[in-house]
Amino acid sequence: MVWVRKALQYQKQYGLEIDPSLLWNLTPWSWFIDWFIPVGSFIDSATNLVLGNTALPWAYISEHCSVVDVYERPGARLVDGSDVGMLQVVTDYKKRIPASPFGFGLSWQDLSPWQLSILAALGVNRSGNFYGTS
Repeated sequence: MVWVRKALQYQKQYGLEIDPSLLWNLTPWSWFIDWFIPVGSFIDSATNLVLGNTALPWAYISEHCSVVDVYERPGARLVDGSDVGMLQVVTDYKKRIPASPFGFGLSWQDLSPWQLSILAALGVNRSGNFYGTS
């Protein structure tokens, strides 16, 4: 794997960042394959997701749970004399948990400087009143 060593050498010398997207774009005839199947777009998305270059504007995880309680009392009767026998109580609840722009279960200490800069840019962009603009 001589080319891997050369690539690592160029990465150190010139600051070249080698990722799957770059390798796909350097592959001969990749443009032709992308003409029919968007492999390059998929590789770009996957690379950005793995490298942490992606921020979610809104992300939630939802849980829906149903609890069924069954109560039996043989011989119990209603006012009109009909047999109750069994009572079934169904309780549904839903819970929605928001995520940070970079995923679930993260704190500020878990974020890289790059991710913190993205959050700062999002905050400035969302404020709507920066440098006198409305």
